[in-house]
Amino acid sequence: MRPKTTSTWTVRTPTKPTNERRRLVISPIDASPQPINRNHFAMKENHPNNMIQTWSHELIPAFVRLIKCRLLALFLLTGIGPAFAADPDDVLLLSFFRGNGQAGIFLAASDDGLHFTELNDGKPIMKPAPWARQNLTRDPSMVYQDGKFHAVWTTGWKGDCFAYAESKDLVTWSEPVRVEPFGGKKPKNTWAPEICWDPLQKNYLILWSSTLEGNGNHIYSTRTADGKTFSPAQLFLDRPFGCIDAFPFRQAESNRWLLIYKNEEAETKGGKNLHVATAPLDFSQPWVDLVDHPIIGPGTTVAGDSMTEGPGLLKQGDEFLLYWDSPLRGKKPAASRNAAAGKAAPSDSFGMASSRDLTTWTDHTAELKLPVNVRHGTVFRAPRSAVGWLKNATGAQQTENRGNGKAL
Repeated sequence: MRPKTTSTWTVRTPTKPTNERRRLVISPIDASPQPINRNHFAMKENHPNNMIQTWSHELIPAFVRLIKCRLLALFLLTGIGPAFAADPDDVLLLSFFRGNGQAGIFLAASDDGLHFTELNDGKPIMKPAPWARQNLTRDPSMVYQDGKFHAVWTTGWKGDCFAYAESKDLVTWSEPVRVEPFGGKKPKNTWAPEICWDPLQKNYLILWSSTLEGNGNHIYSTRTADGKTFSPAQLFLDRPFGCIDAFPFRQAESNRWLLIYKNEEAETKGGKNLHVATAPLDFSQPWVDLVDHPIIGPGTTVAGDSMTEGPGLLKQGDEFLLYWDSPLRGKKPAASRNAAAGKAAPSDSFGMASSRDLTTWTDHTAELKLPVNVRHGTVFRAPRSAVGWLKNATGAQQTENRGNGKAL
């Protein structure tokens, strides 16, 4: 342990203090108050008409150290790594659906990426669009940019469209826009759109998967700057096998995009798992897989006993947090074997793992605290002050949520 050092500064005062001044120093470990003696006052000999007080300015740094120690203790007690802590001005939001997506889009919030509290008393924050045979709200994806929340979602198992809407506070939403990116072509399906902001092209990039002319699912893209007009669909990711559920993540510090996507081939053919690919920020080169094997799901050490899909990626500190949906988890023989061995079977299908290099992953699924029946959600970051559901929460509710370590 290195010795403590005390930095000093001097204050010139015109008169000698009449009463002894005592200052409290807070220990960064036990926070016990200790009085400072008068040896901290010094008279500068060559200035007889002035009193020079030499103070050790430990008080403010001590409080900072105290807070850091208390936060570190909280992280250690709860099992949450410091890298998972969110910026206090931001909140992590999880948009998700339940059942078949017939009820609407739901929302939950978290401060650490592990403990999520449902907002709006568990009711949908947005109802489905009233479109014939396209009235579901599956796979909702959201991003916050330029003072607005922008959302896209799957409207049906079959069809040629997805939906777009926007909101300033997640409470009041615009009328949904029906997006038909293929124009005259009629794909069999338009699944799981994901939206993100591309600052280089200054518009929103939206990815989804479709099957055209019986050639299996592939990843396509469209762009919009205003949420009203959308560019024609273009093939975005070309792989020799079927792909769905592509999630883009812009890693500016490494001058690249990351793409998490699902190999939709059968598990016996090496599929039903998640892969990671990279491309330059300007998309001037094709996507290249970061590793030549899956990172999550069958064929890996994380969630290897069940298919994985619906990925979402964000970064907290030095850690990448990867979320996914395993809708068949708990329905396979492995779950029965766990129950027979006295192990708790998973109660939900959502999972999460962390990594610093995108190749070696640590599973945190057992630590996740989520609302019930979360399906294919997207975790994204937003300013806390922009979330209307947090503003509308009562002080008692916010205090309870913080006390439970869940969110807000």
